Order: sequence, then C-alpha cells, then structure tokens
Amino acid sequence: MKIHVIDTYKQIEEYKNSNNRFSLDAWKKYADSISPSLYQKCFDDAAKYDFEKDVVPVLNDALQTHYDRVTSAHNALNDIAKTLPHRASEMFNMDLDITIIFYLGLCNGAGWATVMDGKQTILLGAEKIAELKWHELDTMGDLICHEIAHLIHFALRGNIARPNKAVWQLYSEGIATLYSQKLYKEGFYHQNQNGWLDFCRENIAAIKDEYLKRLTYAESTADFFGDWNLVMGKSNLGYYLGSEFIRYLEIGLSLSDIACLSYEAITTKLYSFLEE
Repeated sequence: MKIHVIDTYKQIEEYKNSNNRFSLDAWKKYADSISPSLYQKCFDDAAKYDFEKDVVPVLNDALQTHYDRVTSAHNALNDIAKTLPHRASEMFNMDLDITIIFYLGLCNGAGWATVMDGKQTILLGAEKIAELKWHELDTMGDLICHEIAHLIHFALRGNIARPNKAVWQLYSEGIATLYSQKLYKEGFYHQNQNGWLDFCRENIAAIKDEYLKRLTYAESTADFFGDWNLVMGKSNLGYYLGSEFIRYLEIGLSLSDIACLSYEAITTKLYSFLEE
C-alpha cells in the first residue's frame, strides 16, 4: 500500500493572508492549483447547502478565528504520515495507491474518501476539521484511518450496490469506524466529545431500538450520521452503532468476508443484531 500526502497548508496560508473574508473566485484559483477537478467536485457537493448561511461562516471562522486549529491539523498530519504507510501495509497487504490531500474545502466533510483524477483519494477539509475540533493528533489519526478503511472496503468489494441507504450506511460506516481503530488506536472514536462515547455505551439498547423502528417503517436514518444532525440529543450515533454491528459480524467472519457480504445477508444480520 502506497500513501502520498499533498499538504496545501502553505497555499491555505497564502489564501488567508490575501483575503480578509472568503472569496469563491479566489478559492477557485486555489482549488485549480491542486487539481482541475477539485472546484467542480466540491462546488457540486456543496450545492445541497445554503452557501451563504451554512458554508461561508464556517470558512471565515476557520480562516479568521480558529486558524490555530488548521495549523494543528497540518502538524498532526505530518506526524501521522511518518508511520501510517508502514502500519497500513503491515495490516492490509493490498495493492492500493492512496493520495491524501489536506485542503480548504467548501464544507464537503472533514474526511471524504473518493476518486479524483482517476486516483483513490482522501480529501481532508481543514475548515470542517477546525469546526469540529478534530485537529489534534489522535482525532486526526482516527479520521484519516477511517477514510483509508473506506477505500480498503471499496477495493475489497468492487462494485457496490446500495439498494437501501439505511442498511448500507450503517454497514459501511461501521466497517470504516471499527477498522480505523484497528489501524490507529483500539477503542478510539474521533467523534467522542462531551461524553459522547459514554452516552452511546449507556444507551445502546435505545439507539438500536430507534434504528430498528426507522428501518422497519422505512423512515429516514440520515440524522444518525453527520455533525449537523441529532438523535436523542447527540450527533453521529450511527458510527457507534455501526461499529457495534461489525463487531457482531466479526464472530466467525473475516474482514474480507464482512466486506463482501451480499446485501441480503447484511440486511438479515442487521435485523438480528438490532433485535438482540
């Protein structure tokens, strides 16, 4: 496994020093300097948001008020990059070539496992990392490994069918969450702030019941994922629930087996897990 890091921190700093506030025109020039595909990719993804209300304030906050978090994330990435390729190669003997790009995005996510310019790519959004306070060494390490785990899953599975988002998202995020811990630090969740992990452990039965209810009645489970959504007063509960589902599957199954389960098998096993 090969991992290449493109750290645009210097360009972000130049952008910050040249613009008092966020400018989309200036950002396009910055994005084009990284990849000809980046501007359109991020802009299309951000189209689902109210740009002036949801995106611009986060960017201005990262560039003006909490730029120290951007610097901290940049430093953490440099430290992690020294050992991560070796650890990843030891654990996953796969012929993967991954590019990690630390960049200023348009609130497209703190981490985004994707394909760009024909390459397996992880986009690390400095502005979202700063907003979520995921800028320190351990949170950055787990975030990066979470996205690597997604790419490993995609590589193992090949063509990915997603007939039911509620089933697929819990399963795929569960794999990424659990195997990022195996790659970086066992039992560590980068989402763990303000008692999040204790809440998940103490309320796992209620979390399972709520997910089962929504799955059974075809109700949306989208608010189990993402920092902007809340279930039972907490965000990102789906990542914990998903990791517990994959722990359940690990009894008798290898990573390759789990990664390649049929949709029908995933669905059957998910109902069994939630009904336990």
